[in-house]
Amino acid sequence: MTLIVLKIHDGFNNACVRGVSSTPYCKTPPAENAVEWEWRQIDAVPNKGPFSGDPSPDIDAAWVELMKGINIKVYPNEMEKLGLKSLEFKDGSGYVGGLSVYHELHCIKRIRHWLYKDHYFPNLGNASKFEQNEKWFHVVHCLEHLRQTASCRGDISVIPYRWVYFNDSIDLGFIGPTQADAQAMHRCVNWDRLHSWAKERRVDLWNHRELLVNNWFE
Repeated sequence: MTLIVLKIHDGFNNACVRGVSSTPYCKTPPAENAVEWEWRQIDAVPNKGPFSGDPSPDIDAAWVELMKGINIKVYPNEMEKLGLKSLEFKDGSGYVGGLSVYHELHCIKRIRHWLYKDHYFPNLGNASKFEQNEKWFHVVHCLEHLRQTASCRGDISVIPYRWVYFNDSIDLGFIGPTQADAQAMHRCVNWDRLHSWAKERRVDLWNHRELLVNNWFE
C-alpha cells in the first residue's frame, strides 16, 4: 500500500475552518483537529486482511476494535456550536454523539452479518415476524445509507482497467475488462489518528444508559 501524507484541506474545508464561509451548514465538528489527509491505494482483495473472510473469532475481534469509537462524548460548548440536540449525561458533562464514518462502518458490519446470517443469526428462521423484518429493514436501510454517503463525498479518483484472464491469481469468474482499483490513488483521512481520537471520547452507551437524562422528546 502506497501512503503519502497530505496536510492541506480543499478550499471548501479551509473556508469552514477559518469561519469565512457563507454556507449556513458550515460548522466545524469536534474531530476537525484529528483529521490528517493522506494519499492511499485501496487493495480490496476478498478474504485478505483482518476484516474480511468467513466468520472467525479473530475477524469478530477486529470488528469490535474497529467499532470502539462509535459512541463518543460531545462537550456542551461543542454541541452548542453545532446547533444540535442529543441525549445528555446526567452529570452535565456533555452529550452522546457519533461520527458519521462509524455509522457507515456499522452498516458494512450489518451487511456482512447478513451475508453470513446462518452464523450470526442462527435462530432467525424461528424468530418473530417483527424480528425478521427488523433485520431485513436494517440491511435495506444500510444499503441506502451507504449509497447516499458515497455519492455525498463523490470520490473522483480515476480507476484504470485491466484484462482478466483464466490464469489470474484471483478467480473472478469471468474473462474481460475489469477495474484495477488497487492502482488508483485516493485522498483519505488518516484512520489511525481519527480512530484514536474517537476512542479517547468513547462512551459505552448500551451498557450504561442509566447515565443519560431520559426526558428528551422532540
